Amino acid sequence: MEMAVVLLSSVVAIAAAVIALVVSARLLRQRKGPLPVSRIASTIGFRWLVLGIGAMVVYALLNLSIVLPLLIALGGLVAVAIGLRRRDDDV
Repeated sequence: MEMAVVLLSSVVAIAAAVIALVVSARLLRQRKGPLPVSRIASTIGFRWLVLGIGAMVVYALLNLSIVLPLLIALGGLVAVAIGLRRRDDDV
């Protein structure tokens, strides 16, 4: 039961962070261009974020510790933020 609570809270926290990134990218956009969601999905960190979230689900189903997939997902989230920041600086 505790593992399910940890998994749910981790997934909700990561989803909230992704939503915050989408909203901030939307608010920071100054000119017409690609949608913020497509910009987020095109960063290399997004793949790591999705991999981490998927691995958390699998690890929880196998009753293993989800610390490693959580770290992968958080690293992907940081990489998404850095990728968005670099693209905003280039524009």
